[in-house]
Amino acid sequence: MLFLNSHGRLLDPSNLRNRFAALAQRAGVDRCSPYTLRTSAAKTRAKEGKTLIGIAAMLGHSTVLTTAKHYLPTDGGEAMFDGWFGDEDDAADDDALAEVETT
Repeated sequence: MLFLNSHGRLLDPSNLRNRFAALAQRAGVDRCSPYTLRTSAAKTRAKEGKTLIGIAAMLGHSTVLTTAKHYLPTDGGEAMFDGWFGDEDDAADDDALAEVETT
């Protein structure tokens, strides 16, 4: 993803992080980054019962393996992720992932 400054030039990633940190601090949120929000969104979707395929599509991952590598628990909390690999009712997730893989 690219972000431009007010002059139409690429925004330096460190400047974006600094601006985000300042906004988070102003909002009273400690230790928050864009990555924190991304991770939180993925974990929230998992807790809502969304499939790994759907979460991979939401995050823009080209394969579910990338999503599994970064978001499957390694602390014994696997029960939260039951159903992540889908069932017969996950046609929408399959369509979403197919769309991601073709872009």
